[in-house]
Amino acid sequence: MSKNFFGNTYLRKYSRIFLMLLALLIIVPTVVINRQNIANAFVLATTHQPERFTELYFVNSSLLPSYTPTAKIQHITFRITNHEAYPIAYTYIIAQDTSQLAKNTITLSDAQSTDVTFTYSIPTPKTGTILSVSLINRTEHIAFRTKS
Repeated sequence: MSKNFFGNTYLRKYSRIFLMLLALLIIVPTVVINRQNIANAFVLATTHQPERFTELYFVNSSLLPSYTPTAKIQHITFRITNHEAYPIAYTYIIAQDTSQLAKNTITLSDAQSTDVTFTYSIPTPKTGTILSVSLINRTEHIAFRTKS
């Protein structure tokens, strides 16, 4: 055999070809196997996905009473709005301090809202109370403090 076969030129040439074939043998099956994942990632990266969230807030929050006359029944309204892109059954609990005033479940379609009105009173004078609304198994929670 000639000296050139063992020389740097042939070894470099064949080692480059070998490395390219090895890379193809690794990359091509990976791409084929993960084709759907790559396509999904591309779609997610190139299309706008709307933000999904739920709104929970007191209607007319600027009118929430900081003072409540003793033993007078008060009415408070809160709103739940679904922006989750699919229907959701929301279970809410209304509480006054540690006492549960109400618990209910309501199903809302995407972009649907509902207003819920509840009543409370403070039976004794010069007493403070915290009224709260929580959505079960969710992070949404609202509250306000009032006193008589």
